[in-house]
Amino acid sequence: PAVDKETGYRTQSILCYPIHCNGEVVAVAQLINKLDELSRAVCFNKDDEMLLKSFSAFAGITIGNARLYKFVVATGNDAMKLFHMDWSRSGNIPGNVVTVPIAEQVARYIGLYETIEAAAINQLQGPEFPIHSYDDRQAELIPLIFQMFKDLGLLTTFNIDHEVMFTFLGAVLQMYRPVPYHNISHAFDVVQTLYFLLRVSSIGGILTDLERLALMIAGLLHDIDHMGLNNSYHLKAETPLGIIISASGSNSVLELHHITVAVELLQHPRTAILSGLCPADWTAFIKIVTRIIISTDIARHNGAVEDFTSISHFDREDK
Repeated sequence: PAVDKETGYRTQSILCYPIHCNGEVVAVAQLINKLDELSRAVCFNKDDEMLLKSFSAFAGITIGNARLYKFVVATGNDAMKLFHMDWSRSGNIPGNVVTVPIAEQVARYIGLYETIEAAAINQLQGPEFPIHSYDDRQAELIPLIFQMFKDLGLLTTFNIDHEVMFTFLGAVLQMYRPVPYHNISHAFDVVQTLYFLLRVSSIGGILTDLERLALMIAGLLHDIDHMGLNNSYHLKAETPLGIIISASGSNSVLELHHITVAVELLQHPRTAILSGLCPADWTAFIKIVTRIIISTDIARHNGAVEDFTSISHFDREDK
């Protein structure tokens, strides 16, 4: 009434319907003064309601697509900066050059290990490690990772040089980017969970030494050099990484990138912790790590859960 009085317009009938986008009401579609074929004012009916409802649904989809397009365009340049990639003429999948810690840093990590507290080791062996208490002192995670590999007997079994191991772990710390989730804290959380399960469950006795090693390394490196953007973004925004890997027929963009970086790190002269493996064991190791990291693609989650469920009641004595 107030609007009619101010504008001189006479509202005789009105029909409104909300426009939703991603569960949020972003606008309202409104129809006023329906007229029949003789230009007489008539009331809106159920058919009109259904028509406006359908229009509002399509309007919401259109607004959502427009928002997505604007987001992609506005953030495209920022996303590319995250890569810091050097495009060479070799045609190789771009990746971070291995960042190896200097000798002083390695010495610091060794010193931290020598002064590690018993309380920290006890927490390490439990199911509720306080990972976020290390957010401001992530360097202290390195001696704890070293301790996990040592306690599982992997350093001795595979004759891994301790200084090389600390250098390797320092490189891992430096090559995890400071993104909100897929960072070194997440990697540690996964490794510590695997360590706990290997210690307290019978699975540790079922796996071979090489499989236990591959499981721990894959857990540590499964998100290395993550840029903070998911596979869907890389594919839809056609980032360089998304274009190259999707051309190979795979949608596991980030997982294949993590594997590439992991192999590069494991083969670097200063971080080659597995240089003592024979060719056959190295090949088997890489195959296991690849299979594990590929399996972390969230698109494969449902299939993995179904596979696990189908064998979750197997006889543990039957390998």
